Amino acid sequence: TGICRGREGKVVYFLCEDRSMYAVSAGGTPLWKSRLGGRVTSYIKVGPDGTIYAVLLDGSLVAVNPRGRIIWKIRDLGTAAGTPAFSPGGVIYYATTGGTVHSISHTGRERWSAEVHSPLSRSPKILSRYLILITGDEGNAWVVDSQGDVRWKHTFDPGFVTVGHFRIPM
Repeated sequence: TGICRGREGKVVYFLCEDRSMYAVSAGGTPLWKSRLGGRVTSYIKVGPDGTIYAVLLDGSLVAVNPRGRIIWKIRDLGTAAGTPAFSPGGVIYYATTGGTVHSISHTGRERWSAEVHSPLSRSPKILSRYLILITGDEGNAWVVDSQGDVRWKHTFDPGFVTVGHFRIPM
């Protein structure tokens, strides 16, 4: 259901309904299959170190090395709002539809979680080494710092997009 390319573009990773992740060479040769132990979503992404991350429907995040071995699995994070984001240092940011952002080390240890008390619907975005942008369906946006503190919140008019000085109705 989900698909992504490896860092050098030589391998394609994908998730299937059989609860597994597969790796196939760019030429189409199957390389490996890894059973993830739960129903998969379409959220899969390769991290800065080549680790492949998959989100499961039960709210788990699974880290798989480039050879197909599961490195770690964190359960009960909550339903993912999108694909996790990665800081340049390899920290993983996982946003949930329930309004929580989790910061997870590359070793699978949760560093912190922050509540924004509003539904989230999109993948977090890294703005800088220290700031993470998260957004929701209700026109809300938050910037959370690398320690989990909400730095600011702004509510935008969800019926408009602002480009420069222009407000364009949607």
